[in-house]
Amino acid sequence: MATERKQVAFNVDDPLEKACWEYANGINFSKWVKDRLKQVVLSIQAQRAQKENRPGGGGHIRA
Repeated sequence: MATERKQVAFNVDDPLEKACWEYANGINFSKWVKDRLKQVVLSIQAQRAQKENRPGGGGHIRA
């Protein structure tokens, strides 16, 4: 399900950004970004789950 897409701008006068622009044109950029975001989100979720499963962790008040 697609939502609003924001255009990525590269300064082609800068050699590094020009190289990034050339690389981005040669790959499926949306898939590449999604794959990277999935890795980050999975890592964050794992850290949260580990914190919640730790004794005394998670900030739960016990009576």
